[in-house]
Amino acid sequence: MSFAHHLFIEQSFNHTKEGGYLFFLIPANLFESEQANDLHKFLKKHAWIQAIIQLPENLFASKAHEKSILILQKQSKTLRAPREVLLAKVPNMSNKDALSMFFEKVQMWKENK
Repeated sequence: MSFAHHLFIEQSFNHTKEGGYLFFLIPANLFESEQANDLHKFLKKHAWIQAIIQLPENLFASKAHEKSILILQKQSKTLRAPREVLLAKVPNMSNKDALSMFFEKVQMWKENK
C-alpha cells in the first residue's frame, strides 16, 4: 500500500468544513501499513472516527483487495466526539439473518450517537 492513501485522507480535510463528514473506501489493512502511526496521529488531532465498516470478503478476488468504509468527522469546537465508534463487518449478502443483525447494530449505534 502506498503513502498516497494517507495523503489523500489528510488533504481531504483541507476541503472539509468543521463538523463535516468524510467517507473513504480504504484498503482493509490501511491501519497496518508502515505509515499507519503517522495517519493515526493525524486523525487523533483532526478527526473523530465515526465508523469503520468492513465489506464482505466474498466481494473481492483476494484478501489483498479487501476494502472497508472509513467514516470520519472533522473536529469542531462546537461539537463533541461520538460516544461510540461503529466497528462492523458487513456479512455475506446471501445471509439474511446476519444482514438483519448487522442493520440492527447500525441502528442501535445511530440511536446512541
